[in-house]
Parts: sequence; structure tokens; C-alpha cells
Amino acid sequence: MRDDDLAARLAAIKGDDPSPDFASSLREQLQAELSEESLGDGSITQLMIVDGQRARGEQPVTKRTWISGAVAAAAVLAVVGGLVIANNDDDETGVAATATEVAEVVEADPAQVIELLAAVYNADDIDAVMELFSDESVLTGHPFDPSREGLDEIRQIQIRDRATAATLDPWEILNLDVDGDTVTWDHVWTNDGGQDWCAEDHSATITNGKILIWEFAADPQPCASHSTVLLEYVAAYNGGDIERLMTLFSEETVITGHPFVPRSEGLLPIRGLQIRDMGDGASYVISNIDIAGFTVTWDHVWTDADGVDWCAEGHTATLSNSKILTWDFAPNPQLCAT
Repeated sequence: MRDDDLAARLAAIKGDDPSPDFASSLREQLQAELSEESLGDGSITQLMIVDGQRARGEQPVTKRTWISGAVAAAAVLAVVGGLVIANNDDDETGVAATATEVAEVVEADPAQVIELLAAVYNADDIDAVMELFSDESVLTGHPFDPSREGLDEIRQIQIRDRATAATLDPWEILNLDVDGDTVTWDHVWTNDGGQDWCAEDHSATITNGKILIWEFAADPQPCASHSTVLLEYVAAYNGGDIERLMTLFSEETVITGHPFVPRSEGLLPIRGLQIRDMGDGASYVISNIDIAGFTVTWDHVWTDADGVDWCAEGHTATLSNSKILTWDFAPNPQLCAT
């Protein structure tokens, strides 16, 4: 594939909105060709294809595929619906575009600005990150500094932030939501020691493709701390304290796959299910807890009121604000082997 072929395809992307099949086909073709061919004198060491998942609750919001190869094109950034193709190269040959041009494309959709922010942050491209801010931008509540304003100060905090992050894809955004020009999201951020930190409720005001106000999520915590929610559940369950137990759920909570009731949503139905589950002296022991961001998995031994042990593997829960938001009950509990 020659440089002008690549240029033509990228021009097509930035024209009419292509179908999902076209985008998928283009992605596969670029992956195959760019990973195998040397295209001219310029080079791109990393080409990034980002699939944006816009629906709330889909995780992760940003998926990244890295492709190695040599391509005679300068900083190419194009948008195909939720598809972003990006690279950063100082070579002046080929097709040139900047994060500013992408911001102009997506300015009517603030969510894509945040998706692009995550992509260029993970690519360790501070220049591209800063294209998404202006001299009027304000960043508040960051753990490193409570308030930063303007390009110079925000650049300093972004450099420090990225320097303390893991090398490969340290920032994952989740639960992206849009209300007018305001975008909210949660994150899982991995530091340079490999520890995951979870934070909820970032809020950004975006105008004309620029992040004008970013209120950083309050009180980031090690994601491993999510185990405390489960331990609190077990303590309340085994203590027969339904009121304490119900503080771990919300009106938005959904429990699916429970042997007694296939789906319970909201506090009143979940309360009824928990009372029935606790019975008259049942007990609950959990093991094999695993945490990935806001998702927790575990196994259990549940002892019924008659003293019979039932084993189940593969509970999955997502947590939000120290509450259980979704709980997919472990399938097919069985009598424990003796």
C-alpha cells in the first residue's frame, strides 16, 4: 500500500460517515498491510486503533490495538464513528492531521474528546493531550495538585501524572456519560509499580472540542479496597443484620441468576430476596476473591438452615460508590463434595 493509497483511504474516512462494516474492513486491511510493509522514508513506530464503546456500563470504554510498522505519514488522526486511527510522527511526508483537527470533527460529541484524551495519554503523547485544553482550562482536585489553570500548569501536571503511570495503557475509562457539554466517567489507573487505582465521578465541561473545566474524581483508592464491600456483606449476612446489609445496595442495583429469583432490581425486591436467602440461620463464606478495576469475582460456600453446604463458583459483581451495582450470581450451585 503506497502513501497515496493510505492518504485516499484516510480522506474517505473523514468524508461521508461509513458503515460499521466499512470501518471494520478498513481496520482489518490497515492492520494487515501496515504491520507488514515499509511505506516510504518516513516511519510510524506505533499505530493505534481505538474502538469507542459509548453505552454506559460497557467496559472498557476504550479498547486499544497497537500495530507496528513503517508508514510514510505524519500525525494521522481520523474518526470513523467510534473508530479513531492515530499515530504521532514528526515526519512531514504523507497525510498530516493534528489532535486539533480531530477535536473539530468531534466537537459536537464531547464523549469522543474524553476517549481521545485517554488514547493519547496512553500513547504517552503529552503534546496531543495538551491539544485538548486551552489557556482558559482549569483542572481541579487532582491528587498531585488541587488546582491547575492554563496550558503551562496543566501540562506540568500531565507530565508528572504520566511519568508515574505504567508504561503500557495505564488509563482505562469506564461508565462514560454525557449530559449536554458535561461528560462524567470513572477510571482505573495503573501506576508504575503495577498497582491499580480506582476513581469515580470525573466531570468535565467541553466546548468546541476543548476541555474547559475538569473536576478530577475525588479520593482515588487502590482498586483492591473493593474487597471490603464484599467482606462487609459477609459480616452483615452472617450477623443476620438485614439493615446493615442493605446499605451495600442501591435503587439501581440488579441481581441476576439467583436460584430463588432470576432477576431482582431495586431495594425492595433485593431486600425480599436477601431475607429469604438468609433464612433462619444460614451462613455465607467467600473465597478466591479477584478484583479487576470495579469488577469483583468470588466463589462461595453457603450453609443453609439445615446445615447443608452448597458450593458455587464465579460470582461477578460491579461496584460503584462502595455499593454493589450489578451482581451476576454464580451459576448452578451444587452440594459441596464431602
